[in-house]
Amino acid sequence: ASELAEFFVSHKPERLRANLSTNPVNGTFGAYKFCAHINLLDRTTGNILNRDPLADIPQPSTLSAAADSHYVNRFYIVNILDMTTLTTRDVCNKAFSDNTVTLANTERYMVTVGVTWKRLGTNDLQREVVSAVIPQS
Repeated sequence: ASELAEFFVSHKPERLRANLSTNPVNGTFGAYKFCAHINLLDRTTGNILNRDPLADIPQPSTLSAAADSHYVNRFYIVNILDMTTLTTRDVCNKAFSDNTVTLANTERYMVTVGVTWKRLGTNDLQREVVSAVIPQS
């Protein structure tokens, strides 16, 4: 999780937004949305929501998201954080390509990256979550 968070921190806000304004798997799907879980594995169906190859973790060839509950999944969420109040702005369901969403002087993009997995031999779902604030350009 931390290496993907570090990758995002290396972005300028404009680059992060530009990258998330187009779905890399299928451009006809449109832009990702704020607050959406990107690359999240639905363990009941095996479907990955808002797939993003950037977040994929290489798996042993014997595992598949649809067939194995031990599949390791990395996902992320992007919010807008007000640095003075430490609260997130409600822009959920607005697309990154929506030019009406702009950052105020006190706001920054906050990326939360998570990894979920099940330990072999158990049904215990494990999770690690890391958040990072994208510095202003």
